[in-house]
Amino acid sequence: MTVNPSGPDSLFFDAEWRRDPGYPNLEAGFPVEVDRATACMAAPALCELDGDPQSEIVFGSADGKLYALNRNGSLRWSVPLGSPVLSSPALARRGAGKALDVYVTAAGGVLYLLRGHDGAKLAGFGVGAGV
Repeated sequence: MTVNPSGPDSLFFDAEWRRDPGYPNLEAGFPVEVDRATACMAAPALCELDGDPQSEIVFGSADGKLYALNRNGSLRWSVPLGSPVLSSPALARRGAGKALDVYVTAAGGVLYLLRGHDGAKLAGFGVGAGV
């Protein structure tokens, strides 16, 4: 992932370690430009949210939202969490055969549990400010 501190931010998902001809190998729809208010503040999660064989990208932002992008860079969902999301999202299944859920903390001190395929808030737990 690349963030440009001097202008509009861009998210690049690329094999940066590859230096041979033909790289960067950017997927269609990338890079995705985001403004400074939507800057990605921590490492994104690459995961399978909707049951197809292609991964989605989930990341928190300085604007207090959690975003999920489809493989082509289009917005799948965004959810306002009320304060900047400075942590990387974690994904897990709450039971055998269940779809992935997203766990993330916001700077306001809440740990959120969201349904992965649509971003619906399932729960929020106070864990203290500054997480």
